[in-house]
Amino acid sequence: MSSTWDTRSANHRQCASSAFTAFVSEWQFEHCTSSPCYPQSNSCAENAVKTCKNLMKKAKADGQDPLLALLDWRNTPTEGIGTSPAQRLMGRRTRALLPTHEKLLLHSGHSDTATRLADCKSRQVRQYNKKSRPLEPLRCGRAIRMRLPGKQEWSLGTCTRV
Repeated sequence: MSSTWDTRSANHRQCASSAFTAFVSEWQFEHCTSSPCYPQSNSCAENAVKTCKNLMKKAKADGQDPLLALLDWRNTPTEGIGTSPAQRLMGRRTRALLPTHEKLLLHSGHSDTATRLADCKSRQVRQYNKKSRPLEPLRCGRAIRMRLPGKQEWSLGTCTRV
């Protein structure tokens, strides 16, 4: 059985453990990892953390309940997709302090949200790769520079194999 669910995380120890691998296998979802030292590669999680921090700061500054701010954010439709995070997760809107019609709280089934998400993602990929070009292949004996993990400075080396 193949699953359409996937999760992304930095490649930390807890995500590489045998217990987590068994959990992924049992629940049949795809687990994608990225480099823990390169936050740009895990932009989805970084963006979610930034959004939550901003929500909490604004709620605190206004003297409001931060959980209500989070609830409102979960019920707000995402630009370009047309559905809220709660709708994408549960297939329906959730109750909030604003009055909501009963029909909107019923499960709506799967709509074309997956198609819209895929279209949005492909547009982002095209935009990101617009000016990219393939790298020149390495040749043996050529001088190279690389930054070793945990170091700030670049080291000079020689390419020994491709």
